Amino acid sequence: MNRSVVSVVLVAVVVLGCKNDDEGTGTDSQTGTAGATGTSTGSSGDTDAPTTTTPTGEVLTSTDGGLSSGETGAPTTGGVVPCDSPEGCTDMGEGDLASFTLPFFRGRVCVSDAVQPGDTVAISMSPCVHPCLSPGLFKYKYLYRCDGSGCELAIIGYHPGTTGTNCPADVFGQFPAEQCQYAGPFSFTTGALMLGPDPYVGTGSLLVPFMTNPDVEAIAGGDNMSASVWMKIESHVQDPARAFAMSFAEGNAAGPASCGEGVPGCSCRDIGF
Repeated sequence: MNRSVVSVVLVAVVVLGCKNDDEGTGTDSQTGTAGATGTSTGSSGDTDAPTTTTPTGEVLTSTDGGLSSGETGAPTTGGVVPCDSPEGCTDMGEGDLASFTLPFFRGRVCVSDAVQPGDTVAISMSPCVHPCLSPGLFKYKYLYRCDGSGCELAIIGYHPGTTGTNCPADVFGQFPAEQCQYAGPFSFTTGALMLGPDPYVGTGSLLVPFMTNPDVEAIAGGDNMSASVWMKIESHVQDPARAFAMSFAEGNAAGPASCGEGVPGCSCRDIGF
């Protein structure tokens, strides 16, 4: 192991040794909210106004955020697509559905994937929602972890308070893409990626993981410490197409304030199709 790798690992060990409760109700907890197409960078609660407080983090940390959605559900018809793999649907159910938490399963995601060290990472998410569903407030969970080989980031989007009307059996599965009702886009930024006091320099990845309804129900209910969330992520087979390659380098252009289609410095792709 060369000297630079050893120094990164030592910094990570020191920071991790100082942080026991890095998420949730502790002092490191962050939340944010904004309307669709607005921008959230964190605040102390869920409101309807965009906020301006930038969340901060360390080697192992996570961030909550909330954004509002105006989508409404409607009954639909059509052939049901079977759930043919563990990661082919987020849950089972049909008919009228009482309030539950819906994870981001499929949709459009944009990320500022090549930024300067110390820049925030801008993200926008447009979830594909079955038209029988009325999604609740959009929230997100951001977390990252680093070792000598780089940093791995994850962003989890979910809608607590979602309900359904006359839903088919594939409401939580891979129903035809033409049936998608797109919520959002929801835009927000993560905190600057830091190793101790210094901005991270190097490569990494940002994963938009497959999660089940019970996974995000637990997160929304308070089981949201970073170690627990990573365990949930690792309990599923994650498609490599769900990960964006990331670069944090001095030679990159400054990161954009927000991300979206056609914004310089943003990469956009469909996830989960």
